[in-house]
Amino acid sequence: METKIISVANLKGGVGKTVTARNVGAGLREKGKKVLLIDNDPQAHLSGYLGFENDGKPTMTDLLFNAIQGNDIDFEQLIRVTEEGDHYIPSNKLLSGMESYINTLPNRDNIYSIIFQKEFFSKYDYVIIDCLTFGGALFTNALVASNYVIIPVDAGVFALDGMTDIEENINSAKRYNPYLQILGILLTRVEMTLVADAVREGIKDNYGTLLFNTEISKATVVDQSIFNKQSLLVTNNKPGEEYRQLVEELFERGV
Repeated sequence: METKIISVANLKGGVGKTVTARNVGAGLREKGKKVLLIDNDPQAHLSGYLGFENDGKPTMTDLLFNAIQGNDIDFEQLIRVTEEGDHYIPSNKLLSGMESYINTLPNRDNIYSIIFQKEFFSKYDYVIIDCLTFGGALFTNALVASNYVIIPVDAGVFALDGMTDIEENINSAKRYNPYLQILGILLTRVEMTLVADAVREGIKDNYGTLLFNTEISKATVVDQSIFNKQSLLVTNNKPGEEYRQLVEELFERGV
């Protein structure tokens, strides 16, 4: 099976982007798939969620710098593995410095695409990229390199804020990658409220079947999961089961 690259992206923060990236990855791994998680955010929230601590080995910053310079890359040194078995490449604050560097390059939008074509990545069934929450070179590169985008949207009053921006970024990326698809819009932090009902209907009206049937409930166990640096799938809880359902829905959508 050809490696499928999925960006988890929204230009609005606090929507469950990082939680979704990790737990979709865990759900795919649970199904026997080989998954690599990429932290493409200088804030490194995914790295923290996965339990990363600075170990002196290369990170996403080093990968990008060496790829741009044409240096040899020891990809195995980039990979960390959690106790649960998640493979990932961590980030750190230094990644933010790559924005201005990438913008000076003639092929600035295709750097990730070139990297992920390396033979090393073909051993993974899925590469899942946790994107940063502002547009720019890192964000565009992730989209251009991806087959699919999952857009988490929180079920709150300002849920649809930023949807126009993310759509514009996706359409812009399609100039370089016409095969890029929105895999689906995922409603997160859902409660049984009139606001959530209105948000759900608003997304359906505007985006139709792009809205996943699966929704992720708001629950304190999500914060506990982040604090404990464990996926939601290791304990018996509602959001964990919902992420399992989401993985099944991904398969149903042909991913």
